Amino acid sequence: MAPDIAKDSHDPDLSRRRLAVMKVVDKLLEEGKDLASSLLDPRSPHPPADYQAVNKVVDILVSLRPTIHHRLYFSPTLQYLYASQLARRSGSGAASGESVEAVERQLTEAQREREAALSSREALVTSLSATLTSLDSQGSQAVLKCRQQLEREMQQVIHKYDATMSRLQIDLDGLRDDHASLMLKLEHKTEALNIVEKRYCSILEEKQRAEEERLAAMQAEFRREHAARTIQRAWQHYKMRKMLKKAQRKRKKKPKDLKEGKK
Repeated sequence: MAPDIAKDSHDPDLSRRRLAVMKVVDKLLEEGKDLASSLLDPRSPHPPADYQAVNKVVDILVSLRPTIHHRLYFSPTLQYLYASQLARRSGSGAASGESVEAVERQLTEAQREREAALSSREALVTSLSATLTSLDSQGSQAVLKCRQQLEREMQQVIHKYDATMSRLQIDLDGLRDDHASLMLKLEHKTEALNIVEKRYCSILEEKQRAEEERLAAMQAEFRREHAARTIQRAWQHYKMRKMLKKAQRKRKKKPKDLKEGKK
């Protein structure tokens, strides 16, 4: 009699393992594509070496995924093949008069062939698992390498930023000190300039007073001289008038004397 057949769809453990394997493959594909897209630099016309390696791994996963899916979901189990072969052989043997023992021998041979095929399939699954593990390790190493490279670059950028900001802060502090020193000097110079301006204004006022006093003295001297000249001219006119009157009196007196002498 043919052995009892347990269909694959009713085996929850097998279905769960199949789904877990496909999830691992899909996750590796998704992470590989994300890593490849993150490695591309839009500013660079040539892709980096890490991108090519990751892209190669993604291509291998894409090519292996249909094979893995087919092997997991569409390869018949040994019991199902045995039962189908037994039914087919029994029908054909009954029609040709072949004995059940011969059919069983043929089925046993077919079972051995199927077991060999199953072993080959298990070897293939083992090889694929090893390949997936290797690809996962390579992808993890590539991700770790890229992450370390990005961390180093970010650390360099941070160090450069800190150095630049420190230098700019030092320059700013120096400029502030220079500004404070210049403002202090400007204040001192302004005070000195105010003192000089006050002295200059006082000197100008003193000169103006001296000039006004000199002009007043000159005007007073001019008025005195003018008054003296006026007095002198008036005195001279007075003397001249007096002398003229005296001369006129003398001229009047002379004709009288001459008349008296003639008499």
